[in-house]
Amino acid sequence: MKYEEIKTKIDYIVNNPIRRFKSEELKGIIERYHNNHPKSKEIFERMSRIIPGGVEHNLAFNHPFP
Repeated sequence: MKYEEIKTKIDYIVNNPIRRFKSEELKGIIERYHNNHPKSKEIFERMSRIIPGGVEHNLAFNHPFP
């Protein structure tokens, strides 16, 4: 991707309002994420019992799991 194309995309993102998902749509997205990343979910759940928040770096606040 060239600089101008990247800049155009960034400008579009920055200058448009945040799109909110409907609750049912978000539920489906999270369900697909869980189904597509079962190992990550398993590791996060295991680490949650050992490390507060399940992760020791700044990705701790990623939802549904880092």
